[in-house]
Amino acid sequence: MLLVYGTYAWIEVSKGKWYETAWTSSISAEKSFDHLNRLSTWTTKVDGFFILLFLVTMVVSVYRFNRTIMARFMKTNLFLFFGTAFTGGVLFVITPLPIGNLLQPLFLPVVMTGGLFAYVKWKEMRGAR
Repeated sequence: MLLVYGTYAWIEVSKGKWYETAWTSSISAEKSFDHLNRLSTWTTKVDGFFILLFLVTMVVSVYRFNRTIMARFMKTNLFLFFGTAFTGGVLFVITPLPIGNLLQPLFLPVVMTGGLFAYVKWKEMRGAR
């Protein structure tokens, strides 16, 4: 997942550099728009793949519903979220990209992990009765 996020961040940085290049050079508006459109399409695809990868691992973890597997899944994702957020923060400082673009792939996985955590706690509480 970190590799997928790295690819996403690299495309975002490339898109930002292209903006700078397009505005300061004599590249035609049509060529510039086409290139930016392709880069945006790729960021959308990579973001979708990141979310799909997360969902597949989450479904496998829920399907096998074992406390050890769930705990490992939660810890791994917590590490991944903090690592990705830290990487996004560093890229925000060293590049002109907005922080929202860099953290966008995390929004859905963080919400889903929170929901999964609530589900696990609810299931544990029901089992404790």
